[in-house]
Amino acid sequence: MQVGASPFWRLVYPICALARPRCGTLAPGNSIGIGLRASTMMTFGSVTAAAHGLLGWRHAFGDTVPLAAHSVVGSGSFLIAGAPIADDTALIEAGIDFNLAVNSSLNFSYSGQLASDAYDHGVNAVLSVRF
Repeated sequence: MQVGASPFWRLVYPICALARPRCGTLAPGNSIGIGLRASTMMTFGSVTAAAHGLLGWRHAFGDTVPLAAHSVVGSGSFLIAGAPIADDTALIEAGIDFNLAVNSSLNFSYSGQLASDAYDHGVNAVLSVRF
């Protein structure tokens, strides 16, 4: 069994704020993240499987409250605020993909974001048959 791992980093800066300052958003969501992705291949009898995972960290900076400016004809403008983005968040993903046959696969995955005052968890299962 061979395990492959690769570090990553990303910088998020909303393009809308650069291209059109009056596009309806006030550019929340600036963040930087680092982490590590890993994967490995396994065999269970005649079924091959690929296990993969991710551990990371995301730091949001700047305006972390999403705002959208709107207006209605004949009325003044108003702001709508969304849920604030957590300053520091742990990112976790794990999954396994089974190649059942030449034309079918079964995939299970988990994704999570954990912060001091917020969390988001998701699971996914997919059976894919190509014909």
